[in-house]
Amino acid sequence: MKIVKKHSINRWKITALLMLLIVVVLNGTTAKAQVIDECMLDSTTLLMELDSTAKLTANSIYGYDFTMRGEMKVLIIYAGFTNDQETNSIGLIWPYDDGINPPGKSFPNNTWNLFYDDYSDFSPNNTDQSISNFYYQMSLPSGNPVKMIAGVFPERINVPADSAINLSINPWDTYATWVYDSIQANYPGYDFSAFDNRTNYPNYQYDNSTSNPDSIIDYVVLIWRYAKNCLTDPAGDSTLCTNFYSSTSVAGIVGHQFTDALGDSTYSINAGFRTHPGFWGINKTTFTHEVAHTNYGAPHTNAANNAVGSYFYNNFGWGMMKSGSTPNVYDCASGWERWYLGWIELTANNNTTPTDIKTIADLQNGGVYTLHDFIKTGDVIRVRLPQDTTQFLWLENHAGANIFDNR
Repeated sequence: MKIVKKHSINRWKITALLMLLIVVVLNGTTAKAQVIDECMLDSTTLLMELDSTAKLTANSIYGYDFTMRGEMKVLIIYAGFTNDQETNSIGLIWPYDDGINPPGKSFPNNTWNLFYDDYSDFSPNNTDQSISNFYYQMSLPSGNPVKMIAGVFPERINVPADSAINLSINPWDTYATWVYDSIQANYPGYDFSAFDNRTNYPNYQYDNSTSNPDSIIDYVVLIWRYAKNCLTDPAGDSTLCTNFYSSTSVAGIVGHQFTDALGDSTYSINAGFRTHPGFWGINKTTFTHEVAHTNYGAPHTNAANNAVGSYFYNNFGWGMMKSGSTPNVYDCASGWERWYLGWIELTANNNTTPTDIKTIADLQNGGVYTLHDFIKTGDVIRVRLPQDTTQFLWLENHAGANIFDNR
């Protein structure tokens, strides 16, 4: 088999490519980096086991909590502490005083650098590095790309940090509940309808991008202004910072049911994630990482991603599961991720030639394939390795033509 990269006169043999990829993987596993924002899965709210009947009809492209296609509006709730000791405002993404809101009630200044606020903002020619544009560009070959926009709750919600609460197993669950209680008390009957456009949790069974509202907010991100600095802990030195969850984002959200002034149920929360050390505001790497957890159960690996087996277990590389502290290779999703979510198919030659190569009988065009730009076309080749029928080699052509293809 030969692979032709468009805009290149070189034809690489598969043996050479295998050797190259093996070197990349081996080198990647030796890299070291400091982890700044760790991550945990909330097993109480995330990825319930499918029963035997559901497994027969499950399809990864539908997603667990929502289907990664079509229009979707995420609710961002910014929270903090009434006894916040991080009062600096100079040069910070999330200053104590933003000059707009009262001191201590500020918002991060990078939200609208990372999200569009209207569906009309999307275009194939956009070159910004926002989260909205990332999902759109990665899913564009599907014909029904993800158009994810966001809205922010109008007030930052502050609650008191309590040294006694900090000694509990997970004080952040309590603080999240207090945030919801504050919203309930000060905004009874708040209209969350702009964030309820789907029926939550397709559970891999159907496409919920065209489903009806269900009075459950589609996706909520709760981000705390907290720096995990033991010297400036809001409840006293070295209190909250000693809790394990204070250094993590959590894939999963504390649930809540809101009511109106009469006590009747209105909207509820049961899907999303939270970032506890969110002092630097919202972050693209953390966002795509946590959404991958909640959407299709992605574990902490790149490469084959380990969702279907422990193969090429590797934390360094490109893809939505890369850590913010790892070396930057590309900012795009991997071929496996795009295929698993239904954004691309196993094709090359501008989506005209099948490339799911399990045996020599599957070779097309005499074994010669043209891989056009991976980001734009989704061209990819998957080759089953001969020594193990459950392992595959993935080939992509990164031409560097897209903003998310830059190193």
